[in-house]
Amino acid sequence: MRQQQNRQRMAALGEIPAELTLKNARIINLFSGRIHTADVAIEGGVIAGVGSYRGEKEIDLHGRYLTPGLIDAHLHIESSMVSPKLFLERVLPWGTTALIADPHEIVNVLGAEGMRYLLRETQNVPADVYAMLPSCVPANQLEQNGFPFTAADMAEFVNDPRVLGLGEVMDAPSVLSGEEEMWAKLNLCRDKRIDGHGSGLSGRELQAYRLAGVMTDHECVSWDEALEKLEQGFYIQVREGSAARNLEALVKGMLKDNVPCDRFLFCTDDKHLDDIKREGHIRWNVKKAVSLGLDPASALRMATLNPAMAYGLTNTGAVAAGYKADLVIWDNLKDFNPLMVFKDGKLVSENGSPTMIGPRDG
Repeated sequence: MRQQQNRQRMAALGEIPAELTLKNARIINLFSGRIHTADVAIEGGVIAGVGSYRGEKEIDLHGRYLTPGLIDAHLHIESSMVSPKLFLERVLPWGTTALIADPHEIVNVLGAEGMRYLLRETQNVPADVYAMLPSCVPANQLEQNGFPFTAADMAEFVNDPRVLGLGEVMDAPSVLSGEEEMWAKLNLCRDKRIDGHGSGLSGRELQAYRLAGVMTDHECVSWDEALEKLEQGFYIQVREGSAARNLEALVKGMLKDNVPCDRFLFCTDDKHLDDIKREGHIRWNVKKAVSLGLDPASALRMATLNPAMAYGLTNTGAVAAGYKADLVIWDNLKDFNPLMVFKDGKLVSENGSPTMIGPRDG
């Protein structure tokens, strides 16, 4: 590790050529919103510097746009009805390099073994797949399912570095009534992230739900609902998938009331492969938001830096020294066609080419 750190330091200082340098890129800086032309030096899978650099290997981008890889802030991979690896093969060429998955349906059938399956199948793949612990298995106290997934079951997984916290808390009545098992789950993940599913909650009930530690919500279907939750401190996950499409209402509301994008994240929740083939993945959220009038830097921030910050992914989501070299090269900031996708500094897709990830299941 120390040798690699030394090489990264020397590459940052320009004392040695970096392993890979992307030359003449138009970089969207998501901290300032500015666009500037520079080189990006990559060493050991990390951005060593942005400026004027040499590389052992150089790729001249000729002024094409460069951004961080995109992040889906909330999804159920199994809703695509394919295995995690096949799903990743389809979304990587569209620029999605990180996903925050809630395996609710898998765990609903298999219990803890379903959680093990997701973590096992997404190891050593050219994407960062993080997981949330499904909070409502079964969905509520009146339902039956394959296996329960209790707070005691969750203890096996809570310290896994890829487990970010508690998945969408859809059983709001149990939260509000103080039901013991639900609160055991909330307390287990008190120092991590807790996702919400607060459809219809408002007023005092919404405040009690937030008080329980719930941080996000992806169920906003109107701007008034999103604004109330935003003002109570929630991150708003702007959902645009196959089953639900709420982006237009929320982005139009943001623009109407001139609300900054800082607490808004893009997600798909559920998106099928035919829709991904036709529209792309999180790239579609960015493109559609820009078509509605949101500036490209804000739309890109909602797909990169914002979810990274919300979920504590401190070295992800920006083009700057010390960040992962998860990068996308785009044709322009209107069509958002991905020309190249890099994960940890390695080219994983070019011009939409499919990415094969391991042997086929079965």
